[in-house]
Amino acid sequence: MLSRIDLRDRDLTARELLDVVPRADLDVSHALEVVTPIIADVRERGADALREYATRFDGVEPRAHSCPRRAHRGGACIAGPRRPRRDS
Repeated sequence: MLSRIDLRDRDLTARELLDVVPRADLDVSHALEVVTPIIADVRERGADALREYATRFDGVEPRAHSCPRRAHRGGACIAGPRRPRRDS
């Protein structure tokens, strides 16, 4: 269940904000066990893996994706360069 915390008109430091906003307990070792194979799969299979994980975790089936041109130059885009649309 989500709860609301009204922080309007409050000037909180970062430390105070952490004290006011509840955080879930996190088992880092368990999180690593879960995400490590996902990261490896995305590194190996790229955009195909990303589409499958989007469907699995977000419940959506993306038809297409794009990556900003500057990300291609920096190597941050695993999808490769944009391809021209066939319907245009």
